Amino acid sequence: MPEPNPSPEPEPSDEKPLTVAQISSEIQRNLERTFGRVFVIGEVSQPNYHSGGSVYFNLKDRSATIAAVIFKVAEKKLPFKILGHLLSIHHFGWLQ
Repeated sequence: MPEPNPSPEPEPSDEKPLTVAQISSEIQRNLERTFGRVFVIGEVSQPNYHSGGSVYFNLKDRSATIAAVIFKVAEKKLPFKILGHLLSIHHFGWLQ
């Protein structure tokens, strides 16, 4: 079986490259403009309780996974502890 051809290198242009901060800000603006507040349902996997009190985890369904965080202030208000694969979250919030 022949090897797939690698993607060709883009041609140099006169465009000024973006910084990481610039592209990150543009992505955030587009997400917020497109979605605003969202209601998300998914299964928690790989929860990681950070020493600062926030909980980092993945939220997934059958076909996709997104990284998520519950910050310390909100986590303290939860009436349960986040455990992977034992919890489905229905979350209403903002994409950032």
